[in-house]
Amino acid sequence: MKAIRSTVFALFAGLTLLTQTLLFESFAQEGALKPQAESALTTKAPASNLLGVTKKNPGDSSDMPQYKAPLRGAPSGRISGGTRGFFPAGDRHMDTSAPAGRLSGGTRGIDGKMPIFALLAPRHTGLTLSEQPTLYWFSSEAIKCPVELTILMGKEMKSILQVRIADETRAGFHPIHLADHGIRLQTGAVYQCFISMVTDPKHRSKDIISGGTIERITFPKSFQKTLKETDSKRIPHVYAAEGLWYDAMNALCSRIDAAPQDPLLLIQRISLLRQGDLTETADYETDHSVPALHP
Repeated sequence: MKAIRSTVFALFAGLTLLTQTLLFESFAQEGALKPQAESALTTKAPASNLLGVTKKNPGDSSDMPQYKAPLRGAPSGRISGGTRGFFPAGDRHMDTSAPAGRLSGGTRGIDGKMPIFALLAPRHTGLTLSEQPTLYWFSSEAIKCPVELTILMGKEMKSILQVRIADETRAGFHPIHLADHGIRLQTGAVYQCFISMVTDPKHRSKDIISGGTIERITFPKSFQKTLKETDSKRIPHVYAAEGLWYDAMNALCSRIDAAPQDPLLLIQRISLLRQGDLTETADYETDHSVPALHP
């Protein structure tokens, strides 16, 4: 009897080990155990497509900007769940003590027809070295109504700008040059920035709003020397590695403006968007803006 029990136990253990081995091999073949750096590129397109985009392997993590969120204890900088009329006109502010601090209009309406509308801000307070940085926003569809920009300063939420930045606009990525509006950020102050899609000027509670926070900081002068000595192709990577979200995004979008069909640059932006938790925008770009991902 003992011999029979031992035999049964051995068979059961062998089958368990075989099952685990087969599962492990299956997951590995399907890419479930791929390095995290590669998974940051896309969750929508197969890795094989990414690897074939250019002669230079864009799946190599060294090709992707590696964003390191600042460990500064700053309040979260983006409010999630952009709904219509989240804030009344003239009193748009976020509770920076809340776990999530990015306001995002990137969710679709009940009818499924609301476009993705998002200020490209991370969930925490994004940093910049620039006194007059360039911010970016994205819309998945052409907008046929006004878009406004509102900026509030500090804990007092002092309004320093409320201006229309577009009457109608095409789909895609759009810059907001704060220099065009005479805005200069003070070092150490946290600013709340919002873009509003004014769908009904007579009923501002119907605005679709997206926003985030930004803080200007200073770095040692040696960092400027580092930038001057860095290949222009790597500038976005340097900014990202230092936790400078807005500077990294601006540097990368500027390169894309100069070479809009470069698939590697487009994939780099998708990677950076995912690292900033701008998932819907990244998914849309993966599906629509990089033809080489879909042979």
